[in-house]
Amino acid sequence: MDLGESDRLVRLLTPDQGRVAVVARQARASRRRFAGAFELGNTVRYQARGRGDLPAVTEVDLVRVPIRARDDLDRLAHLAFGCEVVAGLAPEHLPAERLYGLLSVWLEVVEADPPPGAAARCALEAKALTFAGVGPRLVTCARCGEAMDDPAIWNEAEGGALHSRCGGGRDVATEDLRVLEALRRTPLLDACGHAPPRLSVLTDAVEAQLGRRLASRGLLTWGTTVSPAAG
Repeated sequence: MDLGESDRLVRLLTPDQGRVAVVARQARASRRRFAGAFELGNTVRYQARGRGDLPAVTEVDLVRVPIRARDDLDRLAHLAFGCEVVAGLAPEHLPAERLYGLLSVWLEVVEADPPPGAAARCALEAKALTFAGVGPRLVTCARCGEAMDDPAIWNEAEGGALHSRCGGGRDVATEDLRVLEALRRTPLLDACGHAPPRLSVLTDAVEAQLGRRLASRGLLTWGTTVSPAAG
């Protein structure tokens, strides 16, 4: 995002410090200053100097650049979705190696064939929530701990799936919960070949953790996987 008259504020996800913010001085005044290094989804190696929460970038090198996502709106939407979900759930200035690795693999998925779809998105959300330490219960009741069966309900505040006898929430089918659990355990690069659940509740779970609606959510075509708007 723009900062002052000529600078740019850049948010990065790093393995050892989680989410960090840096200032790219004069980035808007000169196109050659950072030569597009800080475009969304780029992997960079950088050095920054300065005190406080906003050090200034002194050096930056491009390591990897998404190619197909630059020319394909659907891939670009998935790239934005992955960056927003994973980085949003990452801590600030604390190690986030698993989330960093997850986003790195997601960038491979975005570039691969077949392109990512609803099943891959569900797998990403399930893994991101789990790696962030807030993974919801899917196949056991968040209240009593017993295996889920129908009728089942979903309640983010209670920790995920519940038996209807154990609390209140919105209806969800246990079969869909089992599909989500299977996707949570499926490598991201393999998830594109799986069938998605008829109903996914994980986007709402991510948004509940972030305390806001995902800006990239509206860019995606959800197909058969529908997540009702919260609130």
